[in-house]
Amino acid sequence: MLCDGLNKITFITHLICCCLQVCGSMMVNSRALCTWFFLVLFLVLLVLRLDEKVLWSWFIVFIPMWLMDVIMIVYISIFMIRHCATGNDPSGRTMLRKSYCIVCVLFKIAVEVLVCVRAEHVSMMAATFAVVPVWLLLVALTVDVSRSVVRRVSPSCDELVTSCSCRNIICKTE
Repeated sequence: MLCDGLNKITFITHLICCCLQVCGSMMVNSRALCTWFFLVLFLVLLVLRLDEKVLWSWFIVFIPMWLMDVIMIVYISIFMIRHCATGNDPSGRTMLRKSYCIVCVLFKIAVEVLVCVRAEHVSMMAATFAVVPVWLLLVALTVDVSRSVVRRVSPSCDELVTSCSCRNIICKTE
């Protein structure tokens, strides 16, 4: 029985390594396929764990999600480095937007870790504490969407923001 469990783990790690090699060399359209692969692999592991077919740690079940998070952080970091090197980005995203994306991924990782801790040790913490990063992320997303709506409705706000100097703490407009 133990040997069978080790064979399953070896198979899954080999499958994940193969997918990482393939995802690293993919074009934009194929990245969606890689994302779906990690999601399906996570769901398969989740179903196996919930049906108690395997008694793995919840941290093992979440490995595909964490691999996807690491790939996203590396991908965004590469774009940030390219943006710093060239001074612009063809996609039109600012450095603030890219930093915001990394913070969102870090919040997602925090939720995953807290959910795993909660699932492993049920009496250790309340379930509401496991989703605190989700609520913080939702507040941040609400602020971001509100700012985007205001900028689209009133283009003069964009001019006010871009005319501000980075050295000034308070933006003075006339």
